[in-house]
Amino acid sequence: MISRTAENCFWLTRNLERIEMLNNAIEVTHDIALETASDVYDTWFPIVIVLGGQDAFLDGEKVAASHDQSKILDFLVWDKENPTSIYTSFLAARENARIVRDLMSFEMWEVINKAWIWLNKPATKKLFKNDINVFCTEIAHMCATWKGMFHNLILRDDPFYFMKLGVLLERTNLTARLMDVHYHRHIDLTSSQETMYESLYWQEMLQYCMSYDAFVRRPYVDVGREQVAEFLLHEPDFPRTVAYCLKESINCLGEVRQQSSYKIGNDCFEKLFKIYNIVVDTEISEVLDSSHEFLTALINDIMSLCEQIHSDFFDVDVEVFSKMLSPIK
Repeated sequence: MISRTAENCFWLTRNLERIEMLNNAIEVTHDIALETASDVYDTWFPIVIVLGGQDAFLDGEKVAASHDQSKILDFLVWDKENPTSIYTSFLAARENARIVRDLMSFEMWEVINKAWIWLNKPATKKLFKNDINVFCTEIAHMCATWKGMFHNLILRDDPFYFMKLGVLLERTNLTARLMDVHYHRHIDLTSSQETMYESLYWQEMLQYCMSYDAFVRRPYVDVGREQVAEFLLHEPDFPRTVAYCLKESINCLGEVRQQSSYKIGNDCFEKLFKIYNIVVDTEISEVLDSSHEFLTALINDIMSLCEQIHSDFFDVDVEVFSKMLSPIK
């Protein structure tokens, strides 16, 4: 498998996962804003911050823009200069899919292509302004349809594992980022008693991470800080938690590492295993004592891991390839 193909497989699913999770966060935040009538700065702007878009959003804008819901929504959904917007991610995902069309089913390509055409119709922007919930539902259905085809219509070979790896690492990254929203809403997780506002926040957090239904099926006593943090970080049996995603990522990397005397991917495999051990071995009480620092470190570690994956698999020189092809001793 050539490195360019592997890279497009990896980024195709990273972009689609970003679309799905950002789309869900927008819908959840919109519902929260309607129900609580909270200030836009406290409700919407933290989403911009945790996605790393604060500087880009305020560039050329007045600080008042951080209190303007319509401008924040346009930035998150339509801004072509925002690399994490839904529009930009769709554009990138379609290009990734176009390059690797021969590795997926015809139906998988059609879902992405039709979604891209729909997104660019004037009627879609009108729908977005008139009924954002219907807009978000359409995107959610597209993502769910594509993922269903992904798991059922392609071979379990290198392209599949690079695609799955992209999903898992992007999900880990965005889950950690969304869990850090509390820091920008100034919720103190070290206080001795949880307020009613914090209790509501943890319900919202489960919805942000698309985990509410799974959480309430677990025998937890309450939707509180320790229970939610424990679930989102450590739950081993739900595919949207950090521990699950990291463990499955280890399995995916194990599948694509070359069986030769020079095992390409050793460095990123070691990084990933280290990240996984840090997450599962850190007590939740310790996480909550310095949650912002813990989550920031996790996000930085995932970014470093993705850079290592790029170096190991997508930007490999001739000397490395020759070592890869040497016989096992």
